[in-house]
Amino acid sequence: MIDFTNSIKKNKAYAGANGSKIAVVYNGEQYMLKFPPFPTINKGISYTNSCISEYIGCKIFESVGIPVQETILGTYTSNGKTKIVVACKDFTKPGITIQDFASLKNRIIDSERNGYGIDLADILSTIEAQTSIDSESVSYTHLRAHETLMNL
Repeated sequence: MIDFTNSIKKNKAYAGANGSKIAVVYNGEQYMLKFPPFPTINKGISYTNSCISEYIGCKIFESVGIPVQETILGTYTSNGKTKIVVACKDFTKPGITIQDFASLKNRIIDSERNGYGIDLADILSTIEAQTSIDSESVSYTHLRAHETLMNL
């Protein structure tokens, strides 16, 4: 595993609720370094294994031909504690940002779940109702991903 502790840090912020994130440079490329969130259910463990799960999940999807983010499993030491992290290659270009889905959903005034509904009907309703992105292209991308998963 790569030790990202002494990597060059970039001044870029990433949204999302699942753990802290920083931008680092590795082999001349920018990566989003994701840290494991602190556990909410089993407080006896020091952190969750979501970084490992994300890395393994991406590798499984990639192995069956589904396009995924490039990930590297590594470590990061802070305040004397070493944690397992996942580095996700930042595929954005200067001036391009990624919008989290909850923020998109929060723009839908009639959303009963305030942007955090996770059932398929709620997600599809948001795709149709939102006006930030062409809903047909989002729906097409969603259908292609669904077809790929169904053919596994």
